[in-house]
Amino acid sequence: MPVIAFSRPKGGAGKTTAATHLATVLAERGAPVAVIDADPDKKRHRLVAPVRQAVSLSVTGEVGEENIVDAVEEALSRAAFAIVDLEGAATSWSATQSRWPTLS
Repeated sequence: MPVIAFSRPKGGAGKTTAATHLATVLAERGAPVAVIDADPDKKRHRLVAPVRQAVSLSVTGEVGEENIVDAVEEALSRAAFAIVDLEGAATSWSATQSRWPTLS
């Protein structure tokens, strides 16, 4: 099951908007989608709330660097797609992100 992560060191680059649109389209087409909101701004909860009730879309918040891998593994156990919205800051998250394809 694919993990699609939106990552850019600059804030305001459209990561949350792009992740929200992709998650919504996939869910509206019947795919179970788990969204992981690891952006401290937590805009995702406001953007996805109306859509979540009508389609198979779940959102996990309060995810940080210390628990991102566990959140991705849990999302992949229940959804066909895991979409991750990372914070818009230069951090060590890129190294964490590179490990996700090897999760089982």
